[in-house]
Amino acid sequence: GNLPGTIADQIREILFVADSPADTQKLAQVREIFADLQRGTIKRSLLTANANDYFSATALADFKAGLGPLGTPKEFELKRQGVRGGFVTRAYLVKLAKTTLEVVTRATPEGKFEEYQVNVE
Repeated sequence: GNLPGTIADQIREILFVADSPADTQKLAQVREIFADLQRGTIKRSLLTANANDYFSATALADFKAGLGPLGTPKEFELKRQGVRGGFVTRAYLVKLAKTTLEVVTRATPEGKFEEYQVNVE
């Protein structure tokens, strides 16, 4: 086979991941969840059973209290991604009017979210 070509293709896939339809769809879902959390809701069909357990009424109220006042994100960009333990981990930079946050997600190969964490940058 053409080993240098194969390696170049793999590097290209790593560097230009944001161009893939799967990543575009995932970004849209991550943005949707962020907006829902600002309102204290979440679309349960996007989550694994574990994540559904985590996002209790109390957790959703906490997210609404913390994220709601921050307003609509000005920027939402994929910073890095990788696969670990069978989950696709993606980290996004979220710029808001007065603060910058990092959203880290872990998703199953089927695309359900196992984790959705919001961290202060």
